[in-house]
Amino acid sequence: MKTAIENLDPVCFAYVMATATLSTALHVTGWFMLSGLFLVLAALGYLSILFLFICRFYLFPKQVVQEFLQVKTLFKWLTFSAGSNSLAVRLLLADYLGESEILAVLGVISTIILVYAIFSVLFFHAHASIQEVSPFWLLMTIACHSSGITLSTLWNHSILLQPAWLLGAFGFWTFGVLFYGMLMTLNIYRMFFLPFRGEDLHPAYWTCMGAAAIAVFDGSQFIHLQHIPAFLAAVQPFMKGIVVLLWCWTTAWIPILVLMGVWRYFYFKLPFAYHPAIWAVIFPLGMYTLATDVLSEHMQLVFIQKLVPIFLWITIVGWGLVAYKGRFIPWREGHDPTIL
Repeated sequence: MKTAIENLDPVCFAYVMATATLSTALHVTGWFMLSGLFLVLAALGYLSILFLFICRFYLFPKQVVQEFLQVKTLFKWLTFSAGSNSLAVRLLLADYLGESEILAVLGVISTIILVYAIFSVLFFHAHASIQEVSPFWLLMTIACHSSGITLSTLWNHSILLQPAWLLGAFGFWTFGVLFYGMLMTLNIYRMFFLPFRGEDLHPAYWTCMGAAAIAVFDGSQFIHLQHIPAFLAAVQPFMKGIVVLLWCWTTAWIPILVLMGVWRYFYFKLPFAYHPAIWAVIFPLGMYTLATDVLSEHMQLVFIQKLVPIFLWITIVGWGLVAYKGRFIPWREGHDPTIL
């Protein structure tokens, strides 16, 4: 047991991101009982993983501190921020206000701390190579957008009342969108112009789509807010254009990612092995479902609503498959050496 705790991967919190997002998608589409089930699974998973990591901090403090000084592992800790925010938003929809506020504080504050920690580590990491760039870096934009969604949802529930909170939420959205463009440029450069083998086609590349999908959902939250301050009303037309652009970009990535999966498992014949990072496939699918649903409603794109039930069931089936591969233990140690 002690060895398992020592080898815990911070990316385990991606399970919470995926499960809470699926629960939210089921809730907004009217599947309330099934949504409640996934909410329970997300909450239990969050508490279990958090307890294990508290034990890990206590038993292996030097190892944990060392991870915060390494580029590869530091980005993975952002799954804690995004997972906390995703669960906070779902609990808000279920009117668990106290619990959601606690998670919102954890999610937003940890996002700010980790983003500045990443800047510091990269600034002083003189020997960083372009080969170290990975789709895990996009977790920074996902965490920022999840924080923006949390703040705007708290505003919608009249928990936050000062316009400064909405300015902060808009700042998270802006930061996330701009850095998505920068980090995607680095990832695409690595894909096109550097050696790329079968083991490089790991499932975490689905965050290329998921990071854009959550930007769509985050931006769409601002479009339908009521009683907004003047500054937000002034930028809404700009946000509408960016949101539609990002949704089209997100949709275009889906065939590419499917093709990457075909190359990985059929052409290069790599085994489909479990790793906690594989939840990075389920989260983007659930977030794409949410983004498409809210965009079809708020932008009068009624015809794209037909995609919502299709991707909702794909997400449910995918969740079940990944949970089965992990023997329904989300923190189970991965045995896929191709995932960093």
